[in-house]
Amino acid sequence: MDVYIDNVKVDMGKEKFSSFGLTISAITKRLHNENRVLDEIFVNGETLKENSYVNLESLKTLEITTRSFREIVLESLYSTREYIDNYFYIIDRFFEGNEDEEVIEVDEEDLFELLSFLHWFYNLILIINENFSFQFAEKDFSEFVEEFSENLDVIEGLYHEEDCFDLIEALESSIGQMLLLFYDNFDECFNEVIFEEKKKNLLI
Repeated sequence: MDVYIDNVKVDMGKEKFSSFGLTISAITKRLHNENRVLDEIFVNGETLKENSYVNLESLKTLEITTRSFREIVLESLYSTREYIDNYFYIIDRFFEGNEDEEVIEVDEEDLFELLSFLHWFYNLILIINENFSFQFAEKDFSEFVEEFSENLDVIEGLYHEEDCFDLIEALESSIGQMLLLFYDNFDECFNEVIFEEKKKNLLI
């Protein structure tokens, strides 16, 4: 079996893999050490479909395309401000038609969308913190990530306790203010990622 990663033939060593899954696992670990992630898989020239079975005996050529962490971060950052705008749009909808803010009607699908976004955003800032030297002027970015994690834990607790009023208040105020801080510093963060990507490419 010949293995190609980004059109470059690679030596997988003398280890014999007993399954296709173990082969991909070994490649994934190799990519992780190079700060890259697997993007697409081609088996004998054909795109591997999801949940497809691959017989190692018939596998002659395995081709892998990858993406760098920076590429993934840049792609994610493109959408971040739009997602944050939508986050507050959904929260505002919770209060529409409610003269008494002590009584809030919450759509479960909207709430799930907010929580899903917060987990997505947390994973994004974790990657930024681990791979880039970006800092806020107002706050150390590592402290920002830690504080966001703590607020997310509180929100998860309120969600499971079905404490609707305190949950919406936390979504709007505590963690909402953190999203606004990132929103206000978006350009600096985006430019830092681009700068470090260009610097990395110059060193290759």
